[in-house]
Amino acid sequence: MQDSPTGIAIRRQAESTEPAEIRQGSVGRVIAGHRLRIVDDAGNDVPAGEVGEILGFGPGMAFGYVDNPSEMARAWDTEGWWHSGDLGVLDATGHLRVVGRKKEMILRGGVNISPLEIEELLGEHPDIVESAVVPMPHPDLLEQACAFVVTRDGCPITLAEAVAFLLDKGMAKHKLPERIEVRDTIPRTGAQKIDKLALKAEITAIVEQERRTAGSP
Repeated sequence: MQDSPTGIAIRRQAESTEPAEIRQGSVGRVIAGHRLRIVDDAGNDVPAGEVGEILGFGPGMAFGYVDNPSEMARAWDTEGWWHSGDLGVLDATGHLRVVGRKKEMILRGGVNISPLEIEELLGEHPDIVESAVVPMPHPDLLEQACAFVVTRDGCPITLAEAVAFLLDKGMAKHKLPERIEVRDTIPRTGAQKIDKLALKAEITAIVEQERRTAGSP
């Protein structure tokens, strides 16, 4: 077995006997003796195929934090379920697919949009080397999606081109990014992870400056 990105014990893909087309894109299935739930913001289980927060329970998992009661209360509920903070989809065969972090979700007009889903499809574009999708402020919708991309050899790419590519890949219209920013590099943290906080701050400042220049209230 192995730990999934959520920290929940998952059977290795290579050990599964299901066809590759069933397992593709998933991190595997929870092992015997452990339990897994996918829940909405109200803590209700969602149907197979829908996105929700990943909860885990079982003997192979941690059961608390030492001398940190506030974090303990946040991460474990009164029934002992561990709230991972990760978002995932559990299909009808029991395979788990992780789609992003709950705190990184983009709330567009009351609808949650997964940045990871957009990033994975943008990664299939022949001219895009790397991408990072973050929320940008919007006066009516609260947030919209902005895609920062690094292109191959500095090749230019427009929002219209990116949107057409994503639509061709089957992305729903309400999940499409509303802005694309081409960069030579994407900032990283000391741990070499994409610094989405920096990118969010950058696009927020850009949008605010544009609002002031346009004379919006």
